[in-house]
Parts: sequence; structure tokens; C-alpha cells
Amino acid sequence: MLPRSVINLGSIAGKEPYAGGSIYTATKHAVDAFNGSLLRELVGWNIRVSQICPCVVLSSSRSLTHFSSSAMYLTWS
Repeated sequence: MLPRSVINLGSIAGKEPYAGGSIYTATKHAVDAFNGSLLRELVGWNIRVSQICPCVVLSSSRSLTHFSSSAMYLTWS
């Protein structure tokens, strides 16, 4: 039996690159591209393809110094 939905975990960094995050941004852009391609491949199969793109998730290892709609700047704390 085929799944009814696929949910991929991306990031806003895949859509809005930021300085200092080239590797992370590249991998999240790849998730975004994969999601878009899979969505088009599964048209007609009654399988929903979605992507969750968190904006900024603060953890104990990072602190937010600046955020705008065009860029995201994180610093190590």
C-alpha cells in the first residue's frame, strides 16, 4: 500500500540564504528541490507531498542576533 502523504523537513535557509551557512543552505535547498520534484512526480497518485520549513529554532548552542525577511543571521554563543 502506498503512503497517503510525504512530509519533508526543510528550512527557510533553503529559500533565503545567509552568510556563514553555505553548506546548511545548500542541503536545505536540496530538500526543497527534492520536495518540488516529488510533488510533480506523484501528481495523480493521490499522495500529498508537503514540506515544513521552520524559520529560526533557538537552541542552547545558538542565539539569534538579527532576523529580517531577507536574511537570517545567527551567531554561536
